Amino acid sequence: MWITGKVPVKTRVFGDSASLRIRTLLPYLLLFSLITAGPLFASPIDELARQGDDAYREGEYLTAIDAYTRVLSSGYTSGPVLFNLGNAHFKAGHLGSAILFYERAQRAMPHNKDVRYNLDLARARTVDRIQPPPRLPIWNLLDWARDLVNPKVTAIAAWVIALLSATSFVLMMLVRKPLFAKLLRGSTIGLTALFLLTIAFVGLRIAADHRDPGAIVMTDAVDVHSAPDPTSLTTFTLHEGTKVVVVKQLSDWREVRLADGRQGWLPASSCEVI
Repeated sequence: MWITGKVPVKTRVFGDSASLRIRTLLPYLLLFSLITAGPLFASPIDELARQGDDAYREGEYLTAIDAYTRVLSSGYTSGPVLFNLGNAHFKAGHLGSAILFYERAQRAMPHNKDVRYNLDLARARTVDRIQPPPRLPIWNLLDWARDLVNPKVTAIAAWVIALLSATSFVLMMLVRKPLFAKLLRGSTIGLTALFLLTIAFVGLRIAADHRDPGAIVMTDAVDVHSAPDPTSLTTFTLHEGTKVVVVKQLSDWREVRLADGRQGWLPASSCEVI
């Protein structure tokens, strides 16, 4: 709140001192103004997200879905918005849409335990039970290690280790004492091996982020055909929420593959790419 009023006549005698005090207090006044006026200048996206949050807390899930969808339609996207939209769809009983947005949220926040838990919870409600072929334990261990640390942290660690390795190598070349040279040689080899290991994990994370994200069946049930033709043989049926891998697309049809290796064609409108 601004306080206005006339300055008493006597204080005008000390104009220089008063001006100095004003200049001293000006940064604090500006900071206070920005803090208090910040909510007045909230962006439309922030307002939509707030409306979605309020509607979700009040149990108005369709209203929350509309608000979050408008946020995404504006061109803004983030892991929390995708996650909240998945939650709203789940509460509204839209299983396919819930899994779709949980999958997208997981790609944006691969280390978020809440996203992973809710995604598993939604998957447990799907009709289809598709068992993937068994994997060697080493691959599961690599996936666990890959997702253990945030990829940005891993990348920064790789640069730091590379710098330390280069420094150790230069010192090794400059030091004349055999004992110190031997210690520096060992540290250089160890740091180089650690650098290569971190680079390998960065590569695994990049490969995981850039592989085919798959698609989610959005209809209650859809027949999968042997060819991109509705009159062709129906090989099996999929239900809402099932995840598939898109092999190719031909006109209004998509060839998909399941985790157990089965393949077939279904209408493109029946599934949505993650």
